[in-house]
Amino acid sequence: MYVTWYYRPEDSLSGRLLFHGKQELFESDHTDWVSVETVVNACNVYSLQEYEEAKINENPDEEKLNFFTRFFFSAKRNRFNECSVRLYCICNQPQNPD
Repeated sequence: MYVTWYYRPEDSLSGRLLFHGKQELFESDHTDWVSVETVVNACNVYSLQEYEEAKINENPDEEKLNFFTRFFFSAKRNRFNECSVRLYCICNQPQNPD
Protein backbone atom coordinates (compact mmCIF):
# COMPACT_ATOMS: atom_id res chain seq x y z
CA MET A 1 0.00 0.00 0.00
CA TYR A 2 1.20 3.53 -0.75
CA VAL A 3 1.25 5.77 2.35
CA THR A 4 1.95 9.37 3.25
CA TRP A 5 3.81 9.85 6.50
CA TYR A 6 2.68 12.30 9.15
CA TYR A 7 5.01 13.59 11.84
CA ARG A 8 4.40 14.58 15.45
CA PRO A 9 5.73 17.97 16.62
CA GLU A 10 8.43 16.16 18.61
CA ASP A 11 9.85 14.81 15.32
CA SER A 12 10.72 18.31 14.05
CA LEU A 13 13.78 20.36 15.01
CA SER A 14 11.63 22.92 16.85
CA GLY A 15 9.89 20.19 18.88
CA ARG A 16 6.47 20.57 20.51
CA LEU A 17 5.57 24.24 21.02
CA LEU A 18 2.89 25.73 23.27
CA PHE A 19 0.42 26.18 20.42
CA HIS A 20 0.56 22.57 19.21
CA GLY A 21 -2.52 20.56 20.10
CA LYS A 22 -2.06 17.20 21.79
CA GLN A 23 -3.50 15.43 18.71
CA GLU A 24 -1.63 17.53 16.13
CA LEU A 25 0.31 15.96 13.27
CA PHE A 26 2.23 17.50 10.37
CA GLU A 27 1.47 16.31 6.86
CA SER A 28 4.68 15.64 4.94
CA ASP A 29 6.15 14.96 1.54
CA HIS A 30 7.50 11.62 2.81
CA THR A 31 5.76 8.75 1.01
CA ASP A 32 6.48 5.03 0.91
CA TRP A 33 5.29 1.67 -0.23
CA VAL A 34 4.66 -0.59 2.79
CA SER A 35 3.37 -4.11 3.16
CA VAL A 36 -0.25 -4.32 4.27
CA GLU A 37 0.84 -6.80 6.95
CA THR A 38 2.79 -4.02 8.70
CA VAL A 39 -0.32 -1.91 9.31
CA VAL A 40 -1.51 -2.25 12.90
CA ASN A 41 -4.47 0.12 12.86
CA ALA A 42 -6.03 2.95 10.90
CA CYS A 43 -6.39 6.50 12.16
CA ASN A 44 -8.31 9.56 11.01
CA VAL A 45 -6.56 12.82 10.16
CA TYR A 46 -8.74 15.91 9.81
CA SER A 47 -8.09 19.53 8.98
CA LEU A 48 -8.13 21.71 12.08
CA GLN A 49 -11.48 23.19 11.04
CA GLU A 50 -13.09 19.76 10.58
CA TYR A 51 -11.62 18.59 13.88
CA GLU A 52 -13.01 21.56 15.81
CA GLU A 53 -16.41 21.68 14.10
CA ALA A 54 -17.13 17.99 14.56
CA LYS A 55 -15.87 17.94 18.15
CA ILE A 56 -14.09 14.76 17.16
CA ASN A 57 -12.57 13.87 20.51
CA GLU A 58 -15.47 14.26 22.91
CA ASN A 59 -15.21 10.52 23.61
CA PRO A 60 -11.82 9.75 25.26
CA ASP A 61 -11.70 6.31 23.61
CA GLU A 62 -11.80 7.96 20.16
CA GLU A 63 -8.95 10.33 20.95
CA LYS A 64 -6.23 7.77 20.28
CA LEU A 65 -7.19 7.40 16.62
CA ASN A 66 -8.23 10.96 15.69
CA PHE A 67 -5.74 13.65 14.77
CA PHE A 68 -5.68 17.00 12.98
CA THR A 69 -3.17 18.71 10.71
CA ARG A 70 -2.62 22.35 9.74
CA PHE A 71 1.08 22.52 8.83
CA PHE A 72 3.03 20.88 6.01
CA PHE A 73 6.49 19.55 6.89
CA SER A 74 9.03 18.88 4.15
CA ALA A 75 10.89 15.84 5.41
CA LYS A 76 13.26 16.09 2.44
CA ARG A 77 14.34 19.61 3.47
CA ASN A 78 13.67 19.13 7.22
CA ARG A 79 11.62 22.33 7.41
CA PHE A 80 8.09 23.65 7.28
CA ASN A 81 6.56 25.12 4.14
CA GLU A 82 5.25 28.64 4.43
CA CYS A 83 1.58 28.57 5.33
CA SER A 84 -1.04 30.97 6.44
CA VAL A 85 -2.27 30.28 9.95
CA ARG A 86 -4.16 32.88 11.93
CA LEU A 87 -2.21 34.31 14.83
CA TYR A 88 -3.83 35.24 18.13
CA CYS A 89 -3.37 37.61 21.07
CA ILE A 90 -0.21 39.47 22.02
CA CYS A 91 1.92 36.30 21.88
CA ASN A 92 1.45 36.31 18.08
CA GLN A 93 1.20 32.49 18.05
CA PRO A 94 -1.31 30.19 16.32
CA GLN A 95 -4.31 29.01 18.31
CA ASN A 96 -3.91 25.92 20.50
CA PRO A 97 -7.14 23.95 19.90
CA ASP A 98 -6.92 22.31 23.34
